[in-house]
Order: sequence, then structure tokens, then C-alpha cells
Amino acid sequence: MTQTGLEAWRKVVSAIHVHFEFDAPDPDAFTGSIVEHELGPIRIYEIAASAHQVRRTPAHVAYGETPRTLVTMHEAGDGEVEQEGRVHHLQPGDFTVLHSMRPFTLRFPGDMKEHVVSIPAQMLSNELIASRSLSAISIPCRTGIGRIARELVSSTLACVADLSGAEKDRLARSLIEVFNIVAGSVLDRAGNELTDAGSYQTERIKLYISENLRDPDLSAGRIATAMGISQRYMNKLFEDEGTTVGRMLLARRLYGCKNDLEDPFKRGKSVTEIAYAWGFNSASHFSRAFRQHFGMSPREARAGDQP
Repeated sequence: MTQTGLEAWRKVVSAIHVHFEFDAPDPDAFTGSIVEHELGPIRIYEIAASAHQVRRTPAHVAYGETPRTLVTMHEAGDGEVEQEGRVHHLQPGDFTVLHSMRPFTLRFPGDMKEHVVSIPAQMLSNELIASRSLSAISIPCRTGIGRIARELVSSTLACVADLSGAEKDRLARSLIEVFNIVAGSVLDRAGNELTDAGSYQTERIKLYISENLRDPDLSAGRIATAMGISQRYMNKLFEDEGTTVGRMLLARRLYGCKNDLEDPFKRGKSVTEIAYAWGFNSASHFSRAFRQHFGMSPREARAGDQP
């Protein structure tokens, strides 16, 4: 839909997206359009507008909306993004990651166009793309895996109307996986973007877990050895996140199993096969951990997704 006037635009965007504060050089002459696409639990927005500034303040964060990670693909015009004390210039072909539960500012001095992939934070469960270390970092998408991510979003927008519900759910998870690969590449080679050595070490640990998550021999002790640090120090790195490496590893595996159990394309696999594929080596331990984490059994999770 297209709206003329800044106040009308604010109401529309806040109703379907998240709450923001808007300013524009000429509020009466401001024009903007936004198109929303559903992709299972993910939302993708096509946004085009004249010059404006967007602020998500602590007051907006307090509205109580569902926490979301916003992957913004910048398509046209210049821009600037600020979050977590970092400010980066945006050019066409860049994307950046913003977290809705932390204040941020976007500035566009002229006409702009962008695609925003809005992902419920609960889907990410310590995924790399949710890292605070990626907040407001400008990530080029002109070559390599970044370009693949950008073209996947564009292709999805072109075809989303023709997809079935099951295809949308599966594609939503695939998008997250691709974004994680981009995040891993950025964190692996751009440690200077992080706030300190501890933060960089934390992201290296998460990357190692992502790369070895399905290995049944992966453990906190093995991760510490691979990182060349003690297990005690490794867990201290995660104190600010309110978890330990062992608990994070278990949660990542459980969410992987839950996604597969709810995936209609994997209904031919047994619960035990899925558990073992994600690194569990005891069906009974998996079932107990799953129920404790999600409040339901694995079979109930699968049954709940039946049409």
C-alpha cells in the first residue's frame, strides 16, 4: 500500500511491522509504500519511501511486541544505520542486522528502497545471525554468500504468491540458514568489528558449534579444547547471555529437532532418526530434554503440526 504524509505512514508501518518514530524534511510531501509478504513465521517487507529518519526508542521497545531480528537488504539510495553504539553507511547491495528489542536509528537523506526480513527472535535460539556483535554492521552483498542471500530474498519475493504453506515454512528455515552462513563468514574474518576480544571469542565458539552441531561427540569440553581455552573461562564468556555453552548446545540441537519434526517434508523420518541426526545418542534423554524445554513431547510437537 502507498501512503502520502508522514503521520499516515507511521500508522501503517507501526500496525503491520513494529513501532517507530518518524521524521522527514518535508512531512506533508513525504510518500512511502510498503508491501507485506508472509513466509510461514517470517515476514518480508518491500519498502520504498522519500527522505526520512526512523528511530526505535526505548519507549517503543517497551510496547511489548514480539522480539524480532530484522535483516535489512538495502536496494536503492544511500542510508545510515546506528545501533549498539555503532554507525555504518549503507549503500545499495548491503544488508544489516537490527534487533527490535534494542533502540536503533535509520537515516535516509533521499529516496530509498529496501527489503526487510523480519524473523521472530524465538526462532533463532542463539543462532549466529542473532548475535549482538552483528548489530548495525554493514555487510556487503555484491559477491559470494552475501550475493546469494540477497538473490534468494529477491527470488522469494518474486515467487512467494505461488508457494504452498509447507513450501513457505521450509523456505523460511532455509533463509535463516543462509543468513547464518553470511553471519559466520563475517564473524570469522572481521573480528575488528567486535567490541572486544571476549566478544570475538564468543562468536568464534558459536560458529564452531554451528559447524559441528550434528556431531554426537561435540561437547563443551571438546569445544573448549578446539578454541584453546579452559571450559571454565569459556562458560564465563557466556555469563552475560545468561547461559553456558553446554545449555546453548543442547538448545540448538533441540530447536533443530523441533524444526524437523514440524517439517512436513520429513514426516517419513522417525522421532529417533531426527534426534540422532542432530547429535543426540539417547532417545530417552532426548525425549526428556525436549519435554522440559518445550513443555510437550516430540510426538506431540509433530502431531501439533498436522493439518
